Amino acid sequence: MGYIEGEEVLIKTKPHVFAFMGSYILWTYIFIVTSLFMLKWEFISSIIIERVSWIKLFPWISNMFNPVIIAYILWSLLIMVPLIAISIRRIMWRYVGIGILIVLAPIVTSYILGIGIEKLYIEPLIMSFIALIAVEIHRRSHNYIVTNRRIILEYKSPFKHERRDVLYSRLQDIVLEKSALGKLFNFGDIIPITASGIGTGEDSAAVSVGGGIVRGIGVGVAISGIRGVKVPRSRSYYILYGVPNPERVYDKIIEGIKSSEEAPYLRKILEELKDMKSKISEGGKWDIEKSKK
Repeated sequence: MGYIEGEEVLIKTKPHVFAFMGSYILWTYIFIVTSLFMLKWEFISSIIIERVSWIKLFPWISNMFNPVIIAYILWSLLIMVPLIAISIRRIMWRYVGIGILIVLAPIVTSYILGIGIEKLYIEPLIMSFIALIAVEIHRRSHNYIVTNRRIILEYKSPFKHERRDVLYSRLQDIVLEKSALGKLFNFGDIIPITASGIGTGEDSAAVSVGGGIVRGIGVGVAISGIRGVKVPRSRSYYILYGVPNPERVYDKIIEGIKSSEEAPYLRKILEELKDMKSKISEGGKWDIEKSKK
């Protein structure tokens, strides 16, 4: 990584391990649930059949859904429900797609190879283990460098390379945020906001009321509205995401801002001192009134 002339590194950091705790917990949960069903699917399905009394009232259900299928349906629900909840909360539907891939992988393999589904829990087990490793690689791919001239935000993984350089002269605001977990383990987000708007998102709330058609005649009233507020938010490689000891990093940024503001004046003074020294060494005179200007 190249630095500009006179640039001094003040601090280097990357996200705290607990900054991605949600992802670690999610994939550990999927790993544990899948391991449980892989080892105890017969026991789990027998409990369901015994405890859910209405199944016994409909023999065709027992014939259609054998213990293997019942256990698999329950496992699928335990996998999909938290992923759907996360997708709704984050408004990111890729989690639903990931869940569908995990749930359907054993079915597709079973159909192609003619192997019982109960023997294919190993597939989602391996997928969840790989996902845990991927989360750690993702965390380690972040590199944040604070210098006396700028903030360098770099994400470098085997599949992606992103970099954002924020000069202090372009900064309009700096926001420090710590969650409850961040307060407990001393990590948080530092969000550099520029005039371009990078570093901000929007929280919106919408209300809509509509009418319908009765006997071919349109009736009713449609009312819609939306309210939004700008909030500090961005991708993890556009901000200093989940950095350890954020107060110290914040102070280093302030130190860098002050240094960058003072640098032009110091350079001017240094140039005048060099010019004065040159004049004196040549036997000339230094114009004091000119130096005051």
